[in-house]
Amino acid sequence: MYYVFGLIALAVVVGLGYFMQNRNSETFKETATGLHYRVLKKGTGPSPEEGEVLLLEMSYKKKDGTVLFSTTEQGLPASLRYSKENMNAEDGGFGEAVSMLKKGDNYIFKLSAEAAFGEILDAVVAQHKISKDDEVLLELNLQNIMTEERHKGWEVEQIALLQKKERAHAEKQIEVDTKTIIDYLEENKIAAKSTEAGVYCVVDVPGKGPQPKKGDKVKISYTGKLLDGKVFDTSLEDVAKENNIYNKQRTYEPIEFELGAGKAVPGMEDAVLHLKKGDKARVFIPSTLAYGSKGVNDLIPGDAVLLFEITLVDVKK
Repeated sequence: MYYVFGLIALAVVVGLGYFMQNRNSETFKETATGLHYRVLKKGTGPSPEEGEVLLLEMSYKKKDGTVLFSTTEQGLPASLRYSKENMNAEDGGFGEAVSMLKKGDNYIFKLSAEAAFGEILDAVVAQHKISKDDEVLLELNLQNIMTEERHKGWEVEQIALLQKKERAHAEKQIEVDTKTIIDYLEENKIAAKSTEAGVYCVVDVPGKGPQPKKGDKVKISYTGKLLDGKVFDTSLEDVAKENNIYNKQRTYEPIEFELGAGKAVPGMEDAVLHLKKGDKARVFIPSTLAYGSKGVNDLIPGDAVLLFEITLVDVKK
């Protein structure tokens, strides 16, 4: 899955199978290190052995119930190679949580954001309105344990099935998305041109600089919206404040990335390839070239057409 700029892809994948609104106040037990946990279901399977691969349904939620990320959004459980060296059974955080599980176990843990996310904490803070000390609820369901060899075959099979399903859905959805964009343009009297890929662009203020190519580094400022006007992400501080999505932990400035390196959703890369340095434009991206049928948690619904207002600030050959 691709993510645009402020929508950082978490390095770990995560999913809750339950609504925990009424369970947050229930009693948690505590380990010697201070890790709080509650058993939702006890499995009957074995504990993992060194080098085996764990298939985990995982999710992180804020205390108010907001899902930060979920494996259910991806259609596959997280795959994690078990190692006693990496899964510290006494770290009071993620490693200890995983080490407590047997096959079939479903536990919920209460952690600080710092303990929950570790090295990717900055990325999470940049995307969500949390601080390192905020409480996070982590649910882990150890679905299966496989040898590394068996897992490789399983992963290939599952990814192929998901891709086939997504392609079939996209073939139908692109027609829906295109009609949605055209209807929006006609209703709002916007004269936009379509790229070969199906992204619609309108340059509101032309620039005079060069047009980028794949491999070039570009720098853009942007605001991402749904077609109903809801702003879900921006690189502009004033826009973030106006739309109540300001995050003081984040730096608001133009974002630099390499075209063709997969740092942005395909529709955004396609749009930028059709602009010149200095252009201020609006681009309409079909869901099939953005976040597809899954969307992004509570930020972007599945099958959502996106509108980005972007300025191509710089192009480096």
